[in-house]
Amino acid sequence: MTTLVANDLDLRAGKRVLVEKLDWTVGAGQCWFVYGRNGAGKTTLLQTLAGLRLPDGGKIVLDGRELSDWSPLQLARRRAYLPQSRQDAFGFTVFETVLAARFPWRSEGMWESSEDRDVAAGALKRMDVLELAERDIRSLSGGERQRVAIAALLAQDTPLMLLDEPASALDLAHQAGLMRTVAGLSREENRAVVMVVHDLNLAWGVASHVLLLYGDGTWEAGSCEEMMVSEKLSHCLHYPVERVSCGNRPVFVSF
Repeated sequence: MTTLVANDLDLRAGKRVLVEKLDWTVGAGQCWFVYGRNGAGKTTLLQTLAGLRLPDGGKIVLDGRELSDWSPLQLARRRAYLPQSRQDAFGFTVFETVLAARFPWRSEGMWESSEDRDVAAGALKRMDVLELAERDIRSLSGGERQRVAIAALLAQDTPLMLLDEPASALDLAHQAGLMRTVAGLSREENRAVVMVVHDLNLAWGVASHVLLLYGDGTWEAGSCEEMMVSEKLSHCLHYPVERVSCGNRPVFVSF
């Protein structure tokens, strides 16, 4: 039952305060979406939660232990992180790229097992890229590459998943498929998920909770119903956002 806790967390970019005194808990089975304008600190927050940068104040506790107390291998078995972008310098195949995500689970000094290969193939199938398994990773389109990256995150098989704009390069059908996958991870597999997504309509119905970053150090966190209202979203994004009804669900529009 993975729990990630931020205690009095401060994040800065130079002299600018991005997040101040963040007290926030992410539990198993929860799917948190993080919203804010460009530069509000969303990526900085995810990198800090992943242990890739130190907090500027406060601390992060994962499953009762401060993040800094986990070894790299232990951490790789507890959390997976999907960055916004990546560069592929070498011509690995798609399958090799996803199989590499199984490294934390290999026995010391051993090659990948048949189970590792099955997990990698299953992740590729789940993201609808299994037919690309033998392709050079550098030959893929942006959307194909993004689905392979998400497949690698799934293959890492961790109870905590941190995703930074995973839908950015995907077409509409694959965006919807990704949201179904994320919903399954949190609701059916009891994973803890934190995701940055800019499309409010895409997120509705998948997220259980929302963290709003206002870009000046202030923040708000709560359920979707509490946070995804016109007043809060307009203030967060510095742009008017209206929440209107369409059938049995809300739709978020701006003019």
